[in-house]
Order: sequence, then structure tokens, then C-alpha cells
Amino acid sequence: MRPLALLERLLQLVPVLLGISLVVFAMMRATPGDPVELMLGDALATPEQRESLRRDMGLDRPLPERFLHFLGNKLFSLAFSWLLGQPIKDTLCGTKALWRTDYERIAAGRSYFGEYDPFGDFDLLFGAAKLHLKIVDLPIRYRERTYGTTSISRWQHGWLLLRMLATAARRLFASKDARRTGSISAAKAAA
Repeated sequence: MRPLALLERLLQLVPVLLGISLVVFAMMRATPGDPVELMLGDALATPEQRESLRRDMGLDRPLPERFLHFLGNKLFSLAFSWLLGQPIKDTLCGTKALWRTDYERIAAGRSYFGEYDPFGDFDLLFGAAKLHLKIVDLPIRYRERTYGTTSISRWQHGWLLLRMLATAARRLFASKDARRTGSISAAKAAA
């Protein structure tokens, strides 16, 4: 298949995938009953606790914002899973546990992917992938902050994270090609 025809096919998938994600999002939201009430059941929770859980789940946000958040999370999850060759559901939050020696190796090679990760999560994930370390994804239930405010700007940092993802893809694929072909020049081009 010609590259242009392949690109055309891929672009035709975009509206289909958006439609499917909108249907999935709508079906998740169309379940009968209040999600908070379904989760808590008859638990002895105060109205303040119920409202806090509603905020934690993002149910207080407008529907379009919740859809964009849902879509962004799914796209990053798919991109990271594909890029790293391991299932990854949450890239920014959660605990990263490493042996000290592995962390030191990742830190020593940090400049390989660019030194502009404001949070450090991508550095650790990309560095672990480059060193062929196993990454285990464990689900975490988040709670509302009890102090301070978030330092994350969804749009500004979202673009930065996309740029980092593109850089990592270019570097990781170049190093895979170099290993596969044994080419020293391809490895240098990736650096």
C-alpha cells in the first residue's frame, strides 16, 4: 500500500474512533442511578463526603470537559502502551518504585529524551523502557487534595507531554532500529 493511501486510511479512522469513544463515554454515563450512590450504597457517609467523592470523580465538571479528559487519558494510555510495549494506564500519577542502581542509570541518561519533563514521570517511564526494565501498572484510586493546588495546566502541559511522547517515540524507535541492524550511525543519530 502506498504511504499516501495508508495516511488517508488512518485519517479516515479518526472520526470513527471519536464516534466510538463518544458512544462508550455516553454509555458509561447513561447507567441508571447516581455513580456516587452506587459506589457507597448504604454506607454511612455524610453529604459532605458524598459531594467530595463526586468532585474526586469529576462529576461536578461540565460533560464536554469530562469527555475531553476521558479521551485524553485513553489516548495517552494507548500511546504509551504501544510505545513501551507494555500495558500502561496512568502515566502521570502513581508511585514509581525503582532500585537505586536503576534510578541512577535512568538519571545518568536523562538527557537522551530531553530534559524538559516538569513532573519526572515520563523520564522514569522512558528511561525504564530504554533500559528494558519491567514496568508494572497498578490501579490507584485518587482522592481530592487536602492542601495546596495542582500545578498542572491541562492544556499547556498536555501539549508539552505530547511533544515529549513524540521525542521518546523517535528515540526509542531509532535505538530499536540500531540494535536490529547493528548500525552504529543509526544509534548516533538517535542520540
